[in-house]
Amino acid sequence: MSLSMADDLFDIKIDRQRMHETRQAGQTQGRQASCSVLAHRRDSREIAVGKRQKDDIAGRLAEIDRLRAALQAAAGQIERNREQVAKELGRQYAAIFEAHLQMLRDPQLTTELEKLIRERQYSPEYAVSRVLRRYAKVFQGLDNSHLAERANDIFDIESRILSNLLGRRREELTQLTQPVLILAHNLTPSETATLDRKFVRGFVKIGRA
Repeated sequence: MSLSMADDLFDIKIDRQRMHETRQAGQTQGRQASCSVLAHRRDSREIAVGKRQKDDIAGRLAEIDRLRAALQAAAGQIERNREQVAKELGRQYAAIFEAHLQMLRDPQLTTELEKLIRERQYSPEYAVSRVLRRYAKVFQGLDNSHLAERANDIFDIESRILSNLLGRRREELTQLTQPVLILAHNLTPSETATLDRKFVRGFVKIGRA
């Protein structure tokens, strides 16, 4: 991880609980309707990915193209989340998405991922998980609890890239059809940004992420 990229993540001091509460206040004010309880479980680390691809030049180039397309798609999704949050909550709450974008577009990250695909014949999925989990481990090992929480941002980015590589819909919380109270260990910035305000009545944090 480049020093500038780490600094960008370190400098983002967003109060996540306040972010949730700001949304919740707007959603629940004046409403007393009953709602269902939704236990939301998110863990990109459980996605099974293949370690190696076929050892041929054409195949490796095709996999690198697939990685680049997934990174570009992920960046577009993050940009839309940034604009949505900025519009609804203010620019200060959208700042974390700038850090996500800078990480995705960091040449060092792209170079490292492509090198694993080209030289070690890793699949793009395995390369992404291997590299980003190493980055997350650095944050998790920090003594400062606020900075250690940045690991959740790394897992958020990993999950988004993998979802684009695997062709999976990621934010199940965008498909709500009735009022719900969400129970979760943690909601990432992108999940918070894409909550459907018509149906989410509140968020309850349980346990630890």
